[in-house]
Amino acid sequence: MENGILKNSGRLMSGAGIKYLLANECNCCPDNNKYLEVIPYNEENISSVSLDISVGRYLWEFRDKKITHYDNKRDNISKFLDKYARKYDLVEDLDEKLVIHKDQFFLLEIYEQIKFNRHVSGHVLGKSSIGRLGLIIQTASIINPMQKKKIVLEIKNISPITLTFYYKDPIAQVQFYYFPNPIQKHYQKYGQFK
Repeated sequence: MENGILKNSGRLMSGAGIKYLLANECNCCPDNNKYLEVIPYNEENISSVSLDISVGRYLWEFRDKKITHYDNKRDNISKFLDKYARKYDLVEDLDEKLVIHKDQFFLLEIYEQIKFNRHVSGHVLGKSSIGRLGLIIQTASIINPMQKKKIVLEIKNISPITLTFYYKDPIAQVQFYYFPNPIQKHYQKYGQFK
């Protein structure tokens, strides 16, 4: 039993492990041989157990402040967001500045594109220094194997002050898990927001 658990358990990767995943590939995943790709890749962004990720170009904010309710039985999440959230281009619309006022909530795409194969998953953590300012950062779930789209963060300012960040500023980090056996129920088959 213990052997089976170990064979099917994910292992948190160290910084050296992340570099290994970036430099190597497997021959058992014909749809994506490279364990992990980060575009653009900067080795300086790898710490002891994570990869720093940065403020990307696009963000979404609820544009209709009169909307007070979402009903999961009545509403479809994608259609709801398309209808009530406004997309901004940080470079074109906002002078490369991400200004987050008290109690403001955004969806923010990261700058890097991270591609996972079937052996690798991950999750996003905020940076402790930024957390001390009152900025809460997360993704709604783990990042599943075979995720290839840019990661979108949920961010909220719970601080009494306005926070300003800039395009490509480090804002969060990703930790990676390696699975010895490739995951069969992966994002390209079952993910909702492809």
